[in-house]
Amino acid sequence: MDSRMQEDILIVGAGPAGASLAAFLGQNGNDQVQLVRHRFSTEVIEVETVSDDLGTGYVCVVQDHITKHRFKIRAKYVFGADGGRSHVARSLGFNFSTTPGGARACNVLIRADLGQLLPEKKQAGIHWLTQPERKNFAGVVAHLRVVRPWNEWVVVAFGPGGTNPFDGFTVKSPEIVDFVRELVGDHTIDVKVLQIDPWTVRESVADQFSNSDNSVFLVGDAAHRHPPTFGLGSNTCIQDAYNLAWKVAYVAKGLAGSALLSTYSQERQPVGADLVRESNNQMRINSSIWDVLGMAVPCDEGVKQLEELTQPTAAGSNRRRRLHEAMELKRQELESLGIAHNQWYNTDAVYLHDEDAPRPSTTACLA
Repeated sequence: MDSRMQEDILIVGAGPAGASLAAFLGQNGNDQVQLVRHRFSTEVIEVETVSDDLGTGYVCVVQDHITKHRFKIRAKYVFGADGGRSHVARSLGFNFSTTPGGARACNVLIRADLGQLLPEKKQAGIHWLTQPERKNFAGVVAHLRVVRPWNEWVVVAFGPGGTNPFDGFTVKSPEIVDFVRELVGDHTIDVKVLQIDPWTVRESVADQFSNSDNSVFLVGDAAHRHPPTFGLGSNTCIQDAYNLAWKVAYVAKGLAGSALLSTYSQERQPVGADLVRESNNQMRINSSIWDVLGMAVPCDEGVKQLEELTQPTAAGSNRRRRLHEAMELKRQELESLGIAHNQWYNTDAVYLHDEDAPRPSTTACLA
């Protein structure tokens, strides 16, 4: 492990956050080294803080999985864009506010031509399917998310009680093919299972997105971990990167003081915290809708509960009211108003003395 590199900027990870950060830094004239685990088979093994004749910095031990060679990269700035299991966050002591007990779920990538099953003019990116009468994988709620219209899909499945309904199965398990056929209502359709990815619903956000001296930064899922409700995961990652890149470029070029870097966490942490909270709230609202539709009880009882929605009885009225209330709460996700904007903060890094009026009032009236 004699090889050693010296860089000002090291980006760990190249998902939406890391790749965007590299692009935005490049646009601002900053060179950087980007480590990509899967595509370029490079992984950070260890990150440590060092103080030497070059000043305070960070040394990353890196493993090349093709050559099996390890080498070190010393960097002035480290950007952790390495996902929900961020090695940078763990190694450098970032604290997280976490709600335990996340449910399990499973994504199944399939190839199946479903175009003929889609109603005309109702071809959507996501199709939710609830079937309380289904005895095969009873209680499993799933949605189909289109990958390539209309023959490649991800089946996102949620088991009863927050379980992974496909635990122990493989891409060769016929049970998954049977489930998909029953889910779409066509037992003759050809289904090929390409990949199975179990996952856990996370509710976790870093208390700060940068360290105390603003030389290590968390970006994207490394900083905020949440389910895909709201559909703002990639958006938020890219916003993190855009917010940070120009500030780093200005400081590196001497166009701004280092205090500007503190505004990254001030601006982006509240956005990440809101998204983590609200996306998990919407997952819980999903569960309340599934309950109303009879998915939380045995099949026979579930069918009765679903039929109850149409009955002119007190029980039917109550069930319709519960469904309406839950669907009204879902509007917060479907309209997604303001979830990634309108964060107010005070900072010495922004010059305000030339403002000719105080900031606008934050009060609003929601019709």
